[in-house]
Amino acid sequence: MFEVEQRIHSLGLEIATNKTKAVMFTHKYKFELPELMMCGHKIPLSFEMTYQGVTIDNTLLFKSHVSKSAAKAEKIGSQLARLMPNVGGPREDRRRHLSIVVHSELLYDAPAWAHTMDLVPANAKDINKAQNLCLSHSFRSGSKCKSRNSPGGHAGQRAGGGIP
Repeated sequence: MFEVEQRIHSLGLEIATNKTKAVMFTHKYKFELPELMMCGHKIPLSFEMTYQGVTIDNTLLFKSHVSKSAAKAEKIGSQLARLMPNVGGPREDRRRHLSIVVHSELLYDAPAWAHTMDLVPANAKDINKAQNLCLSHSFRSGSKCKSRNSPGGHAGQRAGGGIP
C-alpha cells in the first residue's frame, strides 16, 4: 500500500481516504479480515462495491447486482405498463418497446456476470421472474375484448410473433 501511496503522490494527486473502500475477493467461507492502512487512516473492508453501475460482491458471483437490476427492471416494467391502454392491450410495437426497455435494464453488462447463471440458481430465478413479469405486463389477460390483430380472442393468443 505504501508504494501505491507514493506513486499517487508523485503524480501530484491526493488520496481521499474518507471515500476509499476496499473489497477482498475470496471464495472462502471463513477468513480473517486484514487491516488496511493508507495515509495513516484505516480503510474499511466491504463485501461489495459498485463500479460503473455494476455491483461486484466479494465472491464475484454478482448476486446483489442481479437481484438489484431485476427489481429495478420489474419496477420500470410495471411503471411503463401503467401507461399502456387497459382495454385490448397495447399494440405489438408498444409491447416490443416495453420488452426492449426492460431487457436493456435487466441485461446491463451481462457479459461480466453471465457465467454465474449456471453457478447461482437465484440469479437465473431473478432474471426469469423479471422477464415473466414484463411479459405479463405486455398482455392484459383480463380483457375480454377482441383485438384488431386477433379475430378469435386475445392479442397474446394469435400465432406468429405476438410475444415480444
